[in-house]
Amino acid sequence: MQSAPKSQSLLLVGGGHSHLSVIMQLAMRPVEGLKITVISRDVLTPYSGMLPGFIAGHYRHEQCHIDLRRLCQWAGIRLIHDSVTAIDCNEQKISCQRYPDFHYDYLSVNTGSRPDLGGIAGATEVGCAVKPVDEFLAYWQSFEDQLSSDSQLNIAVVGGGAASVEVLLACQFRLQQFCRQQGWSGSENNFQFQIITASKEILCSHNPRVRRYFKRLLETRSVRQHCGQKVIAAGSLEQDGRQQHHLKLANGDCIDADAVIWALQAGSPRWPRQAGLACDEKGFIEVNRYLQSLSHPNVFAAGDVASLTPQGVAKSGVYAVKAGTTLAHNLRRVITGKPLKAYRPQKKFLSLLATGDRQAIASRGIFNANGSWVWRWKDRIDRRFMARFNELPAMLTDRAQTKPADDSADDIAQ
Repeated sequence: MQSAPKSQSLLLVGGGHSHLSVIMQLAMRPVEGLKITVISRDVLTPYSGMLPGFIAGHYRHEQCHIDLRRLCQWAGIRLIHDSVTAIDCNEQKISCQRYPDFHYDYLSVNTGSRPDLGGIAGATEVGCAVKPVDEFLAYWQSFEDQLSSDSQLNIAVVGGGAASVEVLLACQFRLQQFCRQQGWSGSENNFQFQIITASKEILCSHNPRVRRYFKRLLETRSVRQHCGQKVIAAGSLEQDGRQQHHLKLANGDCIDADAVIWALQAGSPRWPRQAGLACDEKGFIEVNRYLQSLSHPNVFAAGDVASLTPQGVAKSGVYAVKAGTTLAHNLRRVITGKPLKAYRPQKKFLSLLATGDRQAIASRGIFNANGSWVWRWKDRIDRRFMARFNELPAMLTDRAQTKPADDSADDIAQ
């Protein structure tokens, strides 16, 4: 056990993939005198890699969600179930929606992101974004609950990245299976899917072979592709007792849809910039190679909410997972007065993209492969990741068994 110079407090804002690693590593090698608090809007943290499989029906809810309450109880860390509304970097305190302010000596932010709808008029009132995941799952369940054997529906997915394609194919597969389970023979053909992206092609960050593969796959599955078409406005009208959505494109065309799923590039929350933290032009927290804020040395950030300076990395869960180890090391080191270690993101990483039907394609640089064996490979990797946090080693320390003074609150755990 390492010792801090004095009793100090560390606030972890967000329960993202990076902070999961921080919780694990600081629990296994605790810093004496350090009080850790996690503030998260989600108690059940979704693992993004398994979300398409969950939508498609291949996983149960508990198989692709990490119980943050259980993890924090195991680690002897206090969990506050709430959303952050503001940060006062001068006073070093956090404001939340429901709880009183929390003071910190050191702060780490890993809240993830959500699709940036700021440039699309009316978008926030139409359909649902893929993040936050719990809101999207509720939206999709509500959509599914309204289906009937004679439903003739059009589903539009806006965005051309991996999340867009995977979620679309998962939703399509799920509806097909649902109709068969209900005995609605032929009804699975009543659902028209379309994907809309401002990019000239889907999956622009992947190699040409992968792009061609998915282009053909979408054509085979009768998915209409609107590439090079930017959505600039969205609206809804009630027709025959249900909402009909309208998406206006930059070229003047209009696309009608019964359900709209927003899976655009990541957008940042407002409060980092309002707090006075150094942010890039899109509002993401600027951090150096140590994942440390450029403006406030006692603030760290990782994952989608962070902007690595100067090289930058893509907004991907792969980087968030990898950054977690470096983040944990540097939080321990800054608190104990030791030199920090640089985070070195990999230049290329393996992407395993699900196609809805227990098939997947592997993509890394110029390499690609596809088939059911890739799905099984992806499934093993995802299950192994989840097992790290759901199959916790026995570690009953005195600290983990101690209950906090305010343990009576339902959404505080230690």
